[in-house]
Amino acid sequence: PPGWTGKNFAIHSALPYASGTWLLFTDADTRHSPMSIASAVAHTEGRNLRFLSVMPHCLAETFVEKFIQPCAMGFLGLWFPLERVNELKSKLYFANGQYLLIDRKLYDETGGHAAVRDAYLEDFALMKKAKELQARAECAMGTSLYGTRMYSNWNEIWRGWRRIYVHAFESKARVLAQKFLSVLFFSVLPFLLFIPLTVAAVENPFAYGFTWGFALMVLIFIFMPAWKTFEILRADRAYALLHPLAGFVLAMILLDATWIAAAKKTTTWR
Repeated sequence: PPGWTGKNFAIHSALPYASGTWLLFTDADTRHSPMSIASAVAHTEGRNLRFLSVMPHCLAETFVEKFIQPCAMGFLGLWFPLERVNELKSKLYFANGQYLLIDRKLYDETGGHAAVRDAYLEDFALMKKAKELQARAECAMGTSLYGTRMYSNWNEIWRGWRRIYVHAFESKARVLAQKFLSVLFFSVLPFLLFIPLTVAAVENPFAYGFTWGFALMVLIFIFMPAWKTFEILRADRAYALLHPLAGFVLAMILLDATWIAAAKKTTTWR
């Protein structure tokens, strides 16, 4: 209906059939381990939580997925650090709609999906409402519990991450531009500058040898967190070596998202 996103209305329509004291919202593109639900419920009970969102490991099959998806997921972890998100008084909101475990009473108190009917990131919106109610909510790593294959081709990756970026940063063109520049300057340009520097160092090792060595150390320090990110997400770490290429693609997606926000264009679900 008008004013709803498709996913939110589908979930809202299914709610009358749910009778449990806990509600688990999970996506069709996820694959769960046998202990996924039991482990999540045990975690919420052990920490006295009313809302738990769990982060997945990365499932990828095509070449573009394998080098872009873990990098994109890693940048979200950089921009929305879980330790800050989990602070009760923090104004930083983040949740992963692929796995939302919510106490039914809290869900009703927030107004549920009907209260965020027009949100493209209903996970962020529900987490914000839960924290506004001072409910104990948490985002946690759950790579052993389930995985997700978000997108399967180039077009889905571009459109999907563009939508996520636009709404994660609340359609603020200035913030999106800052993220674009940060990815470009720290994940792409150092590798581009290394090429002419290598040529210069070969031609004149005495003059450029130290600078080349320092630049090489910089690239290693960039690769180290990329390598670790792929390891955490249980992705193929060999594709972490394509980090500068993934960074360039994501920078261009962020630039596109900046344009959409600046021009106040509407986004679509897919």
